Amino acid sequence: MKHAATGRQITGGRMLSWKALVGITGIVGAVGAAAFALAFAPAGETPPGSNLSPAPKPWEGKRFGCYPVKRPGLAKYEPQHGCYLGAYVLQDHHVGNSMQPFERLIQKPHASYLRYVGYGRPFPKQWVEECRKIGAVPNIALEPNNGLDEVQDDAYLRQWARDAFESRGPVFLRWASEFNGRWVKYHGNPRKYIQKFRMVARLMKQYAPNVAMVWTPLWIPKWEITPYYPGDAYVDWAGINIYAVHHHNGNLNWPGMQEDPRDHLRWFYRRYAPRKPIQVSEFASTTQCKACGQTMPEFAIEKMRLMYRSLPREFPRVKMIYWFSYDTLHTGAAENNYAITNPQFPQVTEAYRDGIAAPHFLTRFRKGEDYVLKELPLGEEALLPGLFRAVIQQ
Repeated sequence: MKHAATGRQITGGRMLSWKALVGITGIVGAVGAAAFALAFAPAGETPPGSNLSPAPKPWEGKRFGCYPVKRPGLAKYEPQHGCYLGAYVLQDHHVGNSMQPFERLIQKPHASYLRYVGYGRPFPKQWVEECRKIGAVPNIALEPNNGLDEVQDDAYLRQWARDAFESRGPVFLRWASEFNGRWVKYHGNPRKYIQKFRMVARLMKQYAPNVAMVWTPLWIPKWEITPYYPGDAYVDWAGINIYAVHHHNGNLNWPGMQEDPRDHLRWFYRRYAPRKPIQVSEFASTTQCKACGQTMPEFAIEKMRLMYRSLPREFPRVKMIYWFSYDTLHTGAAENNYAITNPQFPQVTEAYRDGIAAPHFLTRFRKGEDYVLKELPLGEEALLPGLFRAVIQQ
C-alpha cells in the first residue's frame, strides 16, 4: 500500500518510507553545507578546515534553556501578523540537500526547516545546530514507524525532551503525522493515538517548554481526521499536508488536475483555525507526473500561486507554510517531482521567489519577542519534573 504524495508504502508487513532515508541524506546535506562554509563563513568564525583557532562562542561551556514568550490572544510562537516561511530540502539534490544553498537560490531566508526522525532515534542535535547557525527554527517530524506501543514515558523520551530544551531556541515537534493514512503503523486506533499524543505533549510541557506540539493529518481521507484530535490543551498548532497532483497515486483513473488546493485547506481551516494557528506542514505542486508521463511546470506554478496568494486574504491564521522540495519521481520514491530548484524549470523557481516576496511571509523568529534563553546551572540536574514550567510573561 502506498500514497503518491508521501511515498510511504507497506511491504510484507513492514513499513518502508523514503522519509526514513533522511538520516542518510542529512549526512550528505551536512557535507554539502560544509563545502559552502569556507566562502560564506560569517565574520569572526573559522571555516571548516582552517588552521586558525575558532573564536569562542558566547554559549561555549554553558547550558541554556529556551522559554517561549507568552502573548495575550496568541498561541506559542504565533506571530500576530504574517506567515513564517518553511521548507523541506534534505533530499533536494539540486541544492546539495542543504539549507544555505537553497536560500541563496531562492534569494530569501526561510524561518524554519523540516526533518523526519524515526521514533527511537536521538534528538538531531547536529542538524538543529545547523538550523540555529542560519537563524532558522527546526521542525522535527518524529514518527513511531513501529507502531504506538513503542511510545512510552521512559528515559528515551525524557532525554529527547531535555535535549530539545537545551537546543537554544524554539522547536516544533510534529508528532506522528499523517495518522489518517492506512500506510502508517500508528493508524487505526484513534483512542490509543490520542493517549500517546497527550503523554508526549505532557512530557514536553514539563521538560521542554520551548517545544510546540504540532498535530498534522494528510488532507485525505478527511473522515479519518477529526477522531484523532487530541484536544486543545495538548495541541499548540494544527497542521495539514496538502499536495497538488495531476493524478493521484500514479493512477490515470484518479485525476487530480482540476482540484483546487485551497478547497482542501478551506475545509481544515474552518474547523481548526478558530482554535489554533494553522501550519501547512507540507505543500507542493508537481512539475512532472509519472501516471501520464507529462512535464507540466505551468501546472505547478498555477497551483503554487493559488495557495500562496490566498493566504493573506482568505487564510490569515495560516501562520506557517513549508514547501516540500523533493523530486520523488526520479528517485523512485513516489510519482511526482515537487522540486522548485530544478534548473530545467527556472520558471518554477522564479514563480516561488515571486510568490514569497511579499512582507507577509516572515523569515525569522525573534529572540526576546518570541522566546528567551536562560542560563542553566552546570554540573547538576536542571530539569527535574515540575521545574521550569513557568512561561515568560511579556
